[in-house]
Amino acid sequence: MKIDTYRLYRSIYAPVESNMYILIEGDEAIVVDSNINEEVSLLFNSKNIKKVHLFLTHEHYDHSCGVHWLKNKFDISLYCHKDSKGLLSTKKNCSPRLVAFVLSTKDMSDGGHRAETFINELTDYDLEPDVFFSDNQILEITNHRVRIIHVPGHTPASSLIVMDEKIVFTGDSLIKDNKIITSFRGGNKEDMLNITLPKLKALQDDLMVLPGHGETFMKKEFDFSIYDV
Repeated sequence: MKIDTYRLYRSIYAPVESNMYILIEGDEAIVVDSNINEEVSLLFNSKNIKKVHLFLTHEHYDHSCGVHWLKNKFDISLYCHKDSKGLLSTKKNCSPRLVAFVLSTKDMSDGGHRAETFINELTDYDLEPDVFFSDNQILEITNHRVRIIHVPGHTPASSLIVMDEKIVFTGDSLIKDNKIITSFRGGNKEDMLNITLPKLKALQDDLMVLPGHGETFMKKEFDFSIYDV
């Protein structure tokens, strides 16, 4: 995936098609969200990666399930919003039952076996971030400027990761043609409407959006009128 001057790699977690993004700079890597993919391990080894900066856009299992796997293989620093403290656990806010429910619904519609496969691959975890970030914080990672925008609603700690004011990783807070889901545990419709929607609309139009699910798009392409019905 080539976006402007960035060469980004994407790993897709097949059961729910969630995205993990990877940017390599010398012997360091910036990763946004995580899943388990041996090809990523091979990539890091081939590039002789010494340090990985791993950002989570939010707490949910399908975006955080690969953290321990990566930590067992590489020198990882985990970055999360401060409101995720105590929630990054499969016994708390990261319950994989959320994912299993979504997959079961899809299976009912087309006769698939996603939920069964997913349940057989489940791993429990209780994560402790190395760095807690906050709203409007600026981080200098490798040679990139990372700006944090806190966007509660989908989860308490949901955040946008803006890189160099050119691209933005949005997790489940901005997905093409989709409303933000607030019905899962930790979701808050009032926060989504009163705090997050104004922040999303205020993003510059020329930002390239890299969502937690689906393909990339320009922010100016998002039709916010879906929230008016």
